[in-house]
Amino acid sequence: MQVNPIHKPLRDKEAEINRTWGIERLFSLMPNNMKIKFERADYLYKQAINKGSRKQINGMVSMMLRAYDALVQTAKDLGYKELEPDIRCYKYKNQYILIIEKDIERKLVYEKYQKEKDCIIFSIEELLRVLPPDLLRIKKTFTNERFNCEIETIKYANKT
Repeated sequence: MQVNPIHKPLRDKEAEINRTWGIERLFSLMPNNMKIKFERADYLYKQAINKGSRKQINGMVSMMLRAYDALVQTAKDLGYKELEPDIRCYKYKNQYILIIEKDIERKLVYEKYQKEKDCIIFSIEELLRVLPPDLLRIKKTFTNERFNCEIETIKYANKT
């Protein structure tokens, strides 16, 4: 899917922040007043997408770029640092997870990020240990048959 050129600077900024800070992590580090300001800016941006002119959308994109810059500056002012290059951040329910590659790195990463609330640290090695053997067998079978096998969670709606 190609990004509309009008939104490209914002999508590029979001990708950069996700790589360097982890968007979920950055947002969780913010004081409530910053979260409210950012959510208001995001709401206005989405309203402009739905009902605004091209000029209005351009203005809202610029506003969102400034909003992301404000989040990063606030995090720095509060003493937080960017993620190490080999750490990835993912959202899981109401918290974020930092993923590292090896178990041996966990202690150093824990010492660095332990003061951040709602943060859980996993290594890929740790996650691989908890995979059910049947899942690995199925994935291998489909991969050997040259099928692209992706595992997804499907949520079914209640029929009431």
